[in-house]
Amino acid sequence: MLRSDPVAKGTITSTNPNTVLGGENLGTQFCEVVVNVVLKRDADLPRPYDHMETMGDAYMMPVAWPYKRMKVSKASKSSHVATGNSGIC
Repeated sequence: MLRSDPVAKGTITSTNPNTVLGGENLGTQFCEVVVNVVLKRDADLPRPYDHMETMGDAYMMPVAWPYKRMKVSKASKSSHVATGNSGIC
């Protein structure tokens, strides 16, 4: 199920397509995001792994998130070198 409303806020930690997360490479359509704030606990993860299936399970954990379902905040673009990009998933 695709949602148009935000389900979480997070920090991009890797855009390298060769990064392995949950036993799979991210590939070119996903990035690694650490979930900092969960807005919709029951929202399904786009790529579940291990025991994480919903956004509620992913709090403070790295997840694979599709670029096309991400909105990067303007304020975070200038600080991405030190802390990574923050965005809304």
